[in-house]
Amino acid sequence: MSGTHLGLYRGVVEEGADPAARGRVLVSVPAVLGGALRRAERSVDRPGAVEPLAAGTAVWVQFEDGDADRPVVVGCVPGPPEP
Repeated sequence: MSGTHLGLYRGVVEEGADPAARGRVLVSVPAVLGGALRRAERSVDRPGAVEPLAAGTAVWVQFEDGDADRPVVVGCVPGPPEP
């Protein structure tokens, strides 16, 4: 993905399990990634404080240094999960 992506974007967790057991989630962020998916790191208050996120959870995503290949989930969008 080209360009710099600064700001906060709405995304959806597509898969909550991380095969590498690093606490990451697979997210879609259509405004930036189109139909592509990326493994996203999660922002947490303290190490080991990661609660699992279920598929369908709406999340806020930012991109480290504006790089679309480096998403970070910074929070959950209030409300029910996406269908």
